[in-house]
Amino acid sequence: MRAVKKQPVVVTVAVDGPHFDEYCGGVYNHEPGYFNLDTTLHGMLLVGFGKHHGEDCWILQNSYGTGFGDEGF
Repeated sequence: MRAVKKQPVVVTVAVDGPHFDEYCGGVYNHEPGYFNLDTTLHGMLLVGFGKHHGEDCWILQNSYGTGFGDEGF
C-alpha cells in the first residue's frame, strides 16, 4: 500500500470468463478460481484503495476507456 500512495502500480488480473466482461461498476468481487498457464491475464493500474461498506478494496484503472465499468475504473 505504500507504493500505491506514491504512484500507480501495474498489476495483472485474471480475466477469463464472462464475469469480467460483464462488469459495469461498483465493487468487483469475483471468487478466485483455478489458475493455470492458459488463464487470460490483463494489465491494469492499481491507483488507490479504500473501503466499501466496511470492506477493504483496491481501485483499479482499466485500459478499456471510460465506457468500461465505472468510467474506466
